[in-house]
Amino acid sequence: MTVSDTLFSRIRRLLLQGNLIAASREIAAWSDMQPEDAGALTAHACLLRLRGHYREAGATLARSLAITRAFAPSAVEMARLARHDGLPARAHEWYEDAHRLAPDDDVWLDEWVELLWEMQRMDEAVQVATWLCEARPDSAKSWFLLGLSQQKKNAHTAALEAYQRAMTLDASYPVLRNNLAAVHYSLGELKLSLRICEEAIRADPGSSLPWTNASNAWLALREPGNALIAAERALRVDTGVCAGVDGAEQCTEGIAALGRRLRGGAARRARCTRGPGRQMVDRDVATAAWRR
Repeated sequence: MTVSDTLFSRIRRLLLQGNLIAASREIAAWSDMQPEDAGALTAHACLLRLRGHYREAGATLARSLAITRAFAPSAVEMARLARHDGLPARAHEWYEDAHRLAPDDDVWLDEWVELLWEMQRMDEAVQVATWLCEARPDSAKSWFLLGLSQQKKNAHTAALEAYQRAMTLDASYPVLRNNLAAVHYSLGELKLSLRICEEAIRADPGSSLPWTNASNAWLALREPGNALIAAERALRVDTGVCAGVDGAEQCTEGIAALGRRLRGGAARRARCTRGPGRQMVDRDVATAAWRR
């Protein structure tokens, strides 16, 4: 069974758009006409999952798979349920099955990339993100996901190339500038990193992430006063300081610790007299923050 230009593809579009009411009507009509159709059962399972009925969704998918195991969307739905149940390895196997059955179906590849991040399988994440870029070369999201996959494996030059491609497609893509700044920071291009941080702050002054990266850059540039301002601002803007960041708790703690170190350094400098050019800088900076 193929996915394109089918009743299933139309229902899937409705579900992706959040139009669950219209989708439910189409699914009900389809199920009435063909109650044992794998596509109808899979669409119903998807709707059940989106409504939080995970056990019923699994039972419905079991019926679909009993009819045929050659319908890729059934494997995708099984992957989603496995991921919800905390079974990443099983989810990965289902995504592999889905890709083998429908290598041209790219609707769910971004989910697979994110799963591979969680599993710390960055080489495979880069491969899947590359497939997504090949399928959707005009999508900023595709190139952003490739860039972040490269960044997560510390392939900073490759990450930079992907991010720059995303910038040409949509310079306003969420956290793209922030991640670019983090890459330039990792490459030692501190002034460029800081300039991009300032652009990101102007674009979204309520986000803590560019303030965090700016603090790191200022500290590396031996400007602890500026670094302290940026670190303290990072803790005040956006109540979910590092929400969505890999290692969010560590990120928040890192910003707070950076602020404490900088304030402590300022206090020590106030108590001590140093000769010209002898200002001490705390070099133990937090890792630049970046997120998906």
